[in-house]
Amino acid sequence: MSDLPPDPGPAPTTPAPTRRIVTVRNTRALRLGWVGIGVGVVLVVIGATVGWGSQALQVATAEGRAQVGNPIRFDADDGTTYAITVIPEPTTGDFVEDRISQLGCTVEHPDGTTQTLNPSAASVRTSTSVGVFAADFDGRGGATTVTCAWERGDLGSFYAVAKTHRVTRYIGTGVLVGGILIGLAGVSALVVGYRGKPELQAIEPEGPAEA
Repeated sequence: MSDLPPDPGPAPTTPAPTRRIVTVRNTRALRLGWVGIGVGVVLVVIGATVGWGSQALQVATAEGRAQVGNPIRFDADDGTTYAITVIPEPTTGDFVEDRISQLGCTVEHPDGTTQTLNPSAASVRTSTSVGVFAADFDGRGGATTVTCAWERGDLGSFYAVAKTHRVTRYIGTGVLVGGILIGLAGVSALVVGYRGKPELQAIEPEGPAEA
C-alpha cells in the first residue's frame, strides 16, 4: 500500500479574457472642435479689421486733433455722436491703454452747459494700433469745445474728436468677442474628442499555432 497522495490531476486553467476596455476618440467632437477653431479665427480677424478700420477712418476724418491737455474747438452737428480717441505716442502706448480711466474730458456745448465725460465707464472700448477709444457724446448743434487732460501725471499723447457710428463699433466688438468664444468652445471640443471615452471591445481568439 502506497503512502503517496492521490494525483490531483491537471491544474484548472483560467479562462482567457474575451473583452478588454479601450479608449476610443470622439471623432465627431474632434471635427466640431477644428471647425469651431477655424470659424473663431475668421471672426476674430473680421472683428479686429472692422474695429481698426472704423477707428482709422475716424482719426483720418476727425473734426480736430490736439495734444492731451489742449482744447479742440469745432462746430458740432445736432444729434450726431462724436467719439474721443486717444492717440498714444509710441513709447506710451501700453501705459495709455492701462490708464485710460485717468483721463478726464469735458464738453462745452453751444448752450453754455458743460458735460463731464467718464472714460472709465465706457461699455465698449476699442483699442487698436490707431488709438484707444475714450468716450463719446452727442452734439447739440453749434460751437463746441472738448478738453481732455490727464488727472494724474502726464502720459503725453494726442487725442482726436470725430463723428462715429456706434453700430459699427458694436458690430466689430461683438464679432471679435463671438469669435473668441467660439474658438474657446472649439478648443473644449478638441479636448473632449482626444480624451475619448472607454468602450468594451471583444478580443478575437487566437488561431491554432502553426507547426
